Amino acid sequence: MKYHQLRRRNPELAPRRYTFGFRTREGEVRYMQMTADMIPGTMKSVASMVDITEIKEADEELRRSLHEKEILLKEIHHRVKNNLQIISSLLNLQALSTEGVEVRDVLRESQGRIKVMAMIHEHLYQSESLARINFRAYIERLVEDIVISYGAGVRTKIEVDDVEFDVDTAIPLGLIINELVTNSVKYAFPAGTGTVWVKVRSLDGEVAVSVADDGVGLPGNIDPESTDTLGLTLVRILTEQLDGTLTINRDNGTGFRITIRKPSGEHLTGESMA
Repeated sequence: MKYHQLRRRNPELAPRRYTFGFRTREGEVRYMQMTADMIPGTMKSVASMVDITEIKEADEELRRSLHEKEILLKEIHHRVKNNLQIISSLLNLQALSTEGVEVRDVLRESQGRIKVMAMIHEHLYQSESLARINFRAYIERLVEDIVISYGAGVRTKIEVDDVEFDVDTAIPLGLIINELVTNSVKYAFPAGTGTVWVKVRSLDGEVAVSVADDGVGLPGNIDPESTDTLGLTLVRILTEQLDGTLTINRDNGTGFRITIRKPSGEHLTGESMA
């Protein structure tokens, strides 16, 4: 009745279509969708009503089901993260009981790779979206952890566009960045100090990931296309997995650039930067 009175004063003051509920004599709640208009030249309204109770109940059931699935997926990501952390702890215990320096280094590097994947699941668990991960926050934490673990005297400069990836893209890119930053921090600075740059840029139809340092430089006899070192081999394999291209700059240190096509699930906010 309030809408009817408003509509008589001015049709724009009341909604033309709206939904309301009522209780029948038997106590059953029903939902109706009403469409109302003024009859031209009169102060009367004409209205039609459609019973949408079944549609509304089906919609609410679907929302409940989706909410339950979201909770389940979050729990799965949480458990995967916990299981990966357990594996990392087991590797740490194995490293502590191993005398060989080379073996300890291999176990430590494996811990780092497992942590890369565990962090992805942790971010997804804590995120509002279960489909995409905020890559900037993830990379900032990843690089910080690497520097703390291997070279506290190394400075880092991180420039990442506001880009989000699904897990199928985030994990390979995270592993690539982990390998390249770890190599720079461990081998590029014999004096213990230097700078590592990490950039992720969203370009026209592409995403460019760059890791560079101002250290001693990559030895000329090392070719990522044919090297037998696990780290660079992993970088090459993961780049191929993403259908990307890898280029190396050996001037004033070492710089790696991986370019991939923007995945269909990639989401970008803000302005991209060249």
